[in-house]
Amino acid sequence: MIQVLITVWATLSLLIGCGAGDEGRQFLKVRKGSFRSAFTETGELQAVRYFVLAMPMYPWEYGQVKVLSLEKEGAHVKAGDVVGQVDTVDVARRLQQKRADLAIARADFRKLGADQQKEMGGLEAQLRPGQAQPGPHRHAAGPV
Repeated sequence: MIQVLITVWATLSLLIGCGAGDEGRQFLKVRKGSFRSAFTETGELQAVRYFVLAMPMYPWEYGQVKVLSLEKEGAHVKAGDVVGQVDTVDVARRLQQKRADLAIARADFRKLGADQQKEMGGLEAQLRPGQAQPGPHRHAAGPV
């Protein structure tokens, strides 16, 4: 008997409680169909794989480094895509000058080598016995 009273009391409380305060609630009809769930998140994404590209250091004499183009951060790129371009006019000009300086230095080196070979040939000739030696000759003075 007590169980019946508790069950009746719980049922009545549930029915009365569900009906009270309906004025602030909104009721919708449920229809059969596909269910779509969407959510929005905020925060930062970090790439799984990334590479840091560093600009090479140029001596001041090569001129100012000028960036002509640079891909925007976060852009999608694939292998072989150009992500940035640097103006190389000053560097190319300096490189051309250095190549010309190198060609002159090599020519000077060859000339110096030829001059030394010639001088060595002359010195070796002086050291060989029985050959005329260039330069002043001393004559033995006899009784006068």
